[in-house]
Amino acid sequence: MDLKTKTERKAIQEGTYKDWIYGSYILANTIYGNVKMDDKLGYRYHFDNKYIVEDQMLKGGLRLAKVLDDIFK
Repeated sequence: MDLKTKTERKAIQEGTYKDWIYGSYILANTIYGNVKMDDKLGYRYHFDNKYIVEDQMLKGGLRLAKVLDDIFK
């Protein structure tokens, strides 16, 4: 099952490694911005960020596929 259209997949795979890393850095600062040292990250925190994590995992898989395609072409 495709979760993204071909156009969306292509857009996710565009950019450089630096762009991808910076985007992840920005997201990490967003989801951890209000977390304090020794906070217990319980169910609510995980629930609130579930879709962000799933989207990042999908992006990681699509970008890895592009890297491997580029290597083995």
